[in-house]
Amino acid sequence: DLTARLWDITTHAQIGAPFGSSVGAVAVSPDGKTLATIGNDGTVQLWDVAILNQIGPLFGIGEASAVAFSPAGKTLATVGGDGMVHLRDAATYAQIGAPFGSDVATVAFSPDGKTLATIGSDLTARLWDLATHAQIGAPFGGGVGAVAVSPDGKTLATAGTDLTARLWDIATHAQIGPPLGNEVSAVAFSPDGKTLATAGADGTQLWDISPPDNLLDAVCAIAGGSLTHQEWSTYIPSEPFQRVCP
Repeated sequence: DLTARLWDITTHAQIGAPFGSSVGAVAVSPDGKTLATIGNDGTVQLWDVAILNQIGPLFGIGEASAVAFSPAGKTLATVGGDGMVHLRDAATYAQIGAPFGSDVATVAFSPDGKTLATIGSDLTARLWDLATHAQIGAPFGGGVGAVAVSPDGKTLATAGTDLTARLWDIATHAQIGPPLGNEVSAVAFSPDGKTLATAGADGTQLWDISPPDNLLDAVCAIAGGSLTHQEWSTYIPSEPFQRVCP
């Protein structure tokens, strides 16, 4: 019905009455006190969650298609009708700096609030330095539909049009491990960064993505034992033979 609703996560009961109209997207501030909604006319409205009253004026008329709060709750990132990212002060609604990016569809802040992840119409993920508005490195992946940044800011998770989740090393842009799941449309990290939640047509799944306590034991378990003398001479000919695994 294009209204916003609040739910008690513990009891799954609805809190209060529906509010807003023609709501297409929502974002909750980190302190849980403010809700941002986007209407079908592209306007952003802020709401006091306790009393469901509107806060301040509408802004971004004909502009916004996505919205996100910074981790500190002081900044709103919106995607305008121009396909660019617009940063606004959540208290004064004033625009911060010039818009940046192009053909952006989705935005997500890094946990430290210093980096913004975006997905563009080319379905790649990009990282942006929020201090300079400069793009960081090359785009990630292809066919990306959703994105999340790990709490330590070192890993990017994407959900692709192939309906799998992928993990990426932000420093090297290298993919980490194989794709996860087979009906994935959304991804989120746990607060400690050790678990990835994926959601999609097959429901919600949790994945243990924490590194093993003993990396050597884990590698040996996967390999099934040490390299033979012949394998060692083939793959590591410049080093003397060692029996690495017990």
